[in-house]
Amino acid sequence: MLCYTRDELIGLHASDVVAGTEIPHLEPVLDALNAGSEYHREWQFRRKDGSHFVAEVIGTKLPDGNLLAMVRDLTERKRAEAREREAEEAERAQRAKSEFLSRMSHELRTPLHAILGYAQLMEQDPRSPDDQESIGEILRAGQRLLVLINERLEIP
Repeated sequence: MLCYTRDELIGLHASDVVAGTEIPHLEPVLDALNAGSEYHREWQFRRKDGSHFVAEVIGTKLPDGNLLAMVRDLTERKRAEAREREAEEAERAQRAKSEFLSRMSHELRTPLHAILGYAQLMEQDPRSPDDQESIGEILRAGQRLLVLINERLEIP
């Protein structure tokens, strides 16, 4: 995990293999273990090449006074959790987009359909040529606007 040989590890202090942010936690952990407490926590470790990884550390004091620690690399689990968070975030974004488009569709199309409906009713009644021309312009502009709205709100 740490990319050291066994011989290279012998004699190293824990502060040589943990991330710098973890160094202040070493002494309290060792004190707790020496006092007989069990220990379980995630730590940031530093490999021989300087790269960091997260590991789960479980420690205990053995009856002979030695400390036993088990360290499990959590890199793959952390990657999987990150992928899961990214997928959840993408799903939330997609839901927000769908909700926005749905609301915009309703908020824009509803009044436009009302305008077009009234203009169509007015078009059926006999009017002066100027009124008919104005009503025709309302209908053409409304239809162009409806096409534009439909194009914008149907974005995948």
